[in-house]
Amino acid sequence: MKDDFDATLDALSADDEAAGALALAKDLEGRDFVQEILEDLVGRLPRFQYFDEYNILPGSVSVQRLQSLAEDNLDAGERTALALLRLASVDGADASGRGG
Repeated sequence: MKDDFDATLDALSADDEAAGALALAKDLEGRDFVQEILEDLVGRLPRFQYFDEYNILPGSVSVQRLQSLAEDNLDAGERTALALLRLASVDGADASGRGG
């Protein structure tokens, strides 16, 4: 495969009109495309939240209460709401409409 690449570079070097293609080929030389693709795909994987118990999400939640109380002082439904907000990467200011 390296021989094919070198032959392609030689052919491009001989053609004055292929300067752009030659520059691109030299830029691509030595890159690990499989690794680059894997890194991109891993970044696109969905995140999952595991709940070991089923809790009912309340119809409304006070974001101010979620911000002000320790998690141990919240009821089960409020902890579920807090977990969902964290999963969505929403901080308290975003959820309350006071974003900065």
